[in-house]
Amino acid sequence: MTNKIIVIKYFLFRVKPIWLILFCVFFLLVIEVSISFLFFLFKIPHESNHPLNLPNTYFEMILYFISRFIKACFIGPLIETLIFQYLIHYILCVKFKCNSILFIFLSALLFGLTHFFYLSTVILTFFICVFINFLYVNLIKGYQYRSSFIIIFLIHSIFNTCIFLNQILSISFKHSYLKVS
Repeated sequence: MTNKIIVIKYFLFRVKPIWLILFCVFFLLVIEVSISFLFFLFKIPHESNHPLNLPNTYFEMILYFISRFIKACFIGPLIETLIFQYLIHYILCVKFKCNSILFIFLSALLFGLTHFFYLSTVILTFFICVFINFLYVNLIKGYQYRSSFIIIFLIHSIFNTCIFLNQILSISFKHSYLKVS
């Protein structure tokens, strides 16, 4: 085992889970911003999520954003963590005794393909899921499955919340800019 892997595993189990969650969310946001910048630089179409079609009335818009927030920040991460970390890991690594590397990349590929809005989105979500799966595999070794699941769910949920808020601010900025012009 290389020294870098030992340092990473040491870090995972020496840090309090809240700091691990915040560090991982920050790291994922850096990945998101970096790759999105490259897509922007090379004029590759990219959206972190579906393009938003906004409702007409204020009340409908509020309900729309609340429902999207609940789906994107709670329900989505819960279901995706259940499927792409817990179930796929259990099936591949526990039932079939496959290598963790196979789990990390196969699950990330499937996760990326479920986010097929643009090819660039698949690539971005693939890299994000590789990181999350690597983290999950290493957390399982030091924590119980439930604790690992909760940590990954919280990372995914907070990350999606940051992306969601970024989209809201972007829409708000575009909307206010259009009104002023």
